[in-house]
Amino acid sequence: MLIGAGQVLGGLLLFTARSAAAGIVIVMPIMLNIVVLIFALPFSTADRVTVLLMLLGCAVLLFYEWPRFAPIFGEVPHPRSATAAVHDAWARRSVRMLTYLMGAAWLSMIA
Repeated sequence: MLIGAGQVLGGLLLFTARSAAAGIVIVMPIMLNIVVLIFALPFSTADRVTVLLMLLGCAVLLFYEWPRFAPIFGEVPHPRSATAAVHDAWARRSVRMLTYLMGAAWLSMIA
């Protein structure tokens, strides 16, 4: 029940850009646990590919949110210029779509 509640909470947090960092912090450990279980037990290849793609999506979101997590590890991210923000518009849109897809995938996994 607790893992299911964590999946629902993480999936719902992934739907908004403001709380995506908290959602990925909740989702990533659960996803790593599921990957270990999928590869330890006899599941089909389609299940393994699906889980690996979801893990890749988690890694992309974690990489995108790295400036928020960098001070925890003692790193100070470089300040961004105004032109970099304009060039990152497509990156923000693609990560936002990936966040929506990850949230939908998490919510569909528990159904």
